[in-house]
Parts: sequence; structure tokens; C-alpha cells
Amino acid sequence: MNNNMYVKSNVLIVEADVEIDHHRAERTRKSVDFIMDNMGIDKIIFDFRETQFMDSSGIGLIMGRYEKAKLTGGRVVIANMNSSVDRVIKMSGLDNKICVRNSLSEAIDEMNAYKSKNV
Repeated sequence: MNNNMYVKSNVLIVEADVEIDHHRAERTRKSVDFIMDNMGIDKIIFDFRETQFMDSSGIGLIMGRYEKAKLTGGRVVIANMNSSVDRVIKMSGLDNKICVRNSLSEAIDEMNAYKSKNV
């Protein structure tokens, strides 16, 4: 697993792996949940800049973190999707529930605007 995760301004940024299959999604889920639970983080950006393949396990990963964040007033934003990831996200209908932005900077701006409205 090559996920890089870091917290910036109380937002967890997950730089997703090149491939997101069942095993990688499960490891990522455990790591994200650990950070959410132990640091009180409920705002997450999934950055798919490096992701070339994602199956339905990736949808489950994102949807589960969305539901978990929603319980505490948090939010999930998706950034930097290529055409194959975009296709999976759109086929699942996830783009109708979760904010999608073209770049990490746009996702951070979106999250900051959201935080400002909810403070």
C-alpha cells in the first residue's frame, strides 16, 4: 500500500494508491478510520491523482467514510479523478452524493468554504 495520508487544517487528505482493490481498500479504510476515531477528524479529501484502477471496493471505501463523517457533521470531497476512476464513480452514482473537484487545491477550497459555513 502506498497511500500517503496527512492532516492539513483539520482535514485528512488521502493520496490514494495506484490501484484500489479489495485488499488495498480494506487497509486504507482501517487507516482512515483510525485517524478519524483518534484525532476527531471528520473532513476527508480523497485525492485520486495517482489512481489508475479502482473497483467497487473503492466505492465502498469512499461511501463508508462519507457515512461516518456525516454522523458528526463532516464531509468527504473527491479530487483528481482520471477517466477510469471517473467512470466508476459515475456508474455508482457517488458523484450525486459526494462533492467532486478537479484538483486538490479546488477540493481544499471547497472544504474551507464548507468549514466556514458550519463554524
